[in-house]
Amino acid sequence: MRKKLIIAVIFAIFLSTRLIGLGNDISNSDSGRWHRRSEKFLEALKQKDLKSTYQRYHPGVTLMWINSIVKQVAFKYQLTYTQNPKTLENADYFPLIHGVSKGVNVLVLAVLLGIQMFFVSKLFGREESLVYGFMISLEPYVVGINRWFHLSSFEVFFGFTSLLCLLYWRKNQGGKFLVFASLLYSLSVLSKMSSLILLPVFICVFMSTKKWKDFCYFTLLTCMFVFLLFPALYVDPFYVFNKIFNALQGAISTDIRGSMISIYLRPFYYLVILGFKLSPITLILSILALFSLVKNPKFTTKIVLMSLIINYVFLSASDQRIDRYSLVFILPLLLLVSVFLVKHAQKWLMGVITVYFLLVAYAYHPVYSAYYSPLFGGTKGAINSGLYDNSGEYFAQAAAYLNNKGRDVNTYVPNGYESFSYFYKGNAQREFSNETKYVIRSYDMSRSSVVETVCSDLEKSFGPANFPIVYIYKCD
Repeated sequence: MRKKLIIAVIFAIFLSTRLIGLGNDISNSDSGRWHRRSEKFLEALKQKDLKSTYQRYHPGVTLMWINSIVKQVAFKYQLTYTQNPKTLENADYFPLIHGVSKGVNVLVLAVLLGIQMFFVSKLFGREESLVYGFMISLEPYVVGINRWFHLSSFEVFFGFTSLLCLLYWRKNQGGKFLVFASLLYSLSVLSKMSSLILLPVFICVFMSTKKWKDFCYFTLLTCMFVFLLFPALYVDPFYVFNKIFNALQGAISTDIRGSMISIYLRPFYYLVILGFKLSPITLILSILALFSLVKNPKFTTKIVLMSLIINYVFLSASDQRIDRYSLVFILPLLLLVSVFLVKHAQKWLMGVITVYFLLVAYAYHPVYSAYYSPLFGGTKGAINSGLYDNSGEYFAQAAAYLNNKGRDVNTYVPNGYESFSYFYKGNAQREFSNETKYVIRSYDMSRSSVVETVCSDLEKSFGPANFPIVYIYKCD
């Protein structure tokens, strides 16, 4: 009974930190695009134009399938009371459909967390699984990325759940777990192709069993699920693979954000980002856990460590360095920290973690992805280090403020246009004009924060409690 109560509390925390204020909080820089791609994916299914279900090289199929259901239900519901359903461009409707879409994604992540906790309990112990679930629920940056309408959370959660499932299969040898692991992995790959980085880790699991027949079985099942769930592959697989390969090649070698980072920093980028994005408690515990567990790790711990190393090597070799990619390191680290805490009887730290999250919530809610650790100067420290990246944070709040000015107001948005325009009821401009009434300026790593205009009267600023990052300037 006590265990069930603790599990219920963990899921209540996980859901409340991710659902409260959802919809009006943030439209990350790519969310509008994925809303549109989901609608095109749904329309392609309806028209039986299966080739057009390919929308992007990522390929984002898992997200588009889930969101297609949300979009179809919303569309059908609107038809019950109107002949003119609202679209994404309606600033009154967008926060609603955006919030529902993200809410459904959060529910999927909650189910995956439950599955992860089951496997962790079987592989490491019941207490370890409870500590793991608790820490994921309250890790600030994980909360922030889980609130996005994006692929990163699906890629990481499906991929890590698949790895845990495969480790349990190794221990249990149940065929159904091999099938389940391949399904989970296919959904991770269909979210983002970068999850293929985990393949060497999976191969090591099979090497330890020397059951190569099962490896072939796992590979074939994964390919089968990918094929079944990606309709474009039914009609023209060569077209899809060619588009994905060419796009991935460009993303890996020519991404502009990678070139903005100092050549000396690039190999250590994700280490630095983890320092900025992890809570100080998690960062310190991660270092202690790694030193402690490396000395005498069991096989499951070695595999978790290997997943960290493999991901780090591959992601660091790419030119595409983006802070949210660090999510792939955080889940394994939290698992190792959980094992360390239980082993050393330091569960009292759960209270410290709770207090710290409440302080973060006070400063950042509801935009937790804007979090930067105070250990390295917080937001100001990230800006001074040249690592601050605005992915749409606080543009929704700026739009809500300007909505009170009326619907005929022209606002110039040089950076973050997609994150601002869906919430804005006035006229959002990509180019400055004589009719411009307001200008939005923002800090960002890869885009200039200075806009050369005649507008210099600061109207309002938005951001964490300790440092504003988005500014509204009024034009004379």
